[in-house]
Amino acid sequence: MIAGRRALGLAALLLAGMAGVQASPAQAKTDAISRGNKAFAEGDLRGALSLYEQAAAADTKAYEAVTLAGETETRLEEPQKAVAYYARAVAIDPNREAAYRLWGDALMKAADMKGAEEKFVEAILAEPYVKAPRQGLKRWADANHAHLSDPPIRLPARATVDAQGQVRPAVDPGTAKRPAAEAWAAYAAAPAAWSGREFHQRYPAEKAYRDSLAEEMESLRGVLAAVAAMQKDGRLPDGQLDPTLRSMQALDKDGMLESCVLLDHWDPGIAQDYPGYRAEHKDTLRAYMYKYVIHPAR
Repeated sequence: MIAGRRALGLAALLLAGMAGVQASPAQAKTDAISRGNKAFAEGDLRGALSLYEQAAAADTKAYEAVTLAGETETRLEEPQKAVAYYARAVAIDPNREAAYRLWGDALMKAADMKGAEEKFVEAILAEPYVKAPRQGLKRWADANHAHLSDPPIRLPARATVDAQGQVRPAVDPGTAKRPAAEAWAAYAAAPAAWSGREFHQRYPAEKAYRDSLAEEMESLRGVLAAVAAMQKDGRLPDGQLDPTLRSMQALDKDGMLESCVLLDHWDPGIAQDYPGYRAEHKDTLRAYMYKYVIHPAR
């Protein structure tokens, strides 16, 4: 009997101790967001907002909680309050797209179309390789009867290099018909040379070859240099330049050829160089979006 009472007493002490243990800030944040999402889905927007604020209080770096609070304020028809939340989220992490994009939506509701345009551009610059930011800019363009575009550049296929380092030549019958065909042939073959020593000299920390911004730019500028030489000696009259070459020349003159490659002519290998480029050239990327994508010359 005494042993049984002792067992019950120990169990009671353990339960009391467990009740006294509080959830960690990370767990408190996660739980509050989960409950907030449930309330949001059930239409309890005020309850959801309160829970998102609890999550943000538990973790001052809770980007998701602050962004969700802003989205909830937008649904509550409080765009100015929503904007304050989105600004907080951007301050937490300026390289995520959601807060910029939702900020743009809130500004559109508030009829601030110029501000919305700016936020959708920032969303694209934050995460250019996901669809949502471009879709946000398209919503803005449709609402403002704006015509989004991009430079009419059509690059030929290039050689590919598999995981074993085997090079497969480019197959693009149209390359031979392009102006400055020999320059484009060199462009198409560049990966065969870069997959050897050149890549590893430029990227010594990486073991496996990949397409890179450095290779792409050296190859494209090789084409432009060849075109300039042909123009100078009369072998390639201006009238024979196609839209791709004309656009490349204009972009290079503006210092925006890298921006065009990274935002509109990238592949998974080149995309790995985007964060480093953005860190030093965000103004150029932004200028490219406005000049060539949103407000292209007619």
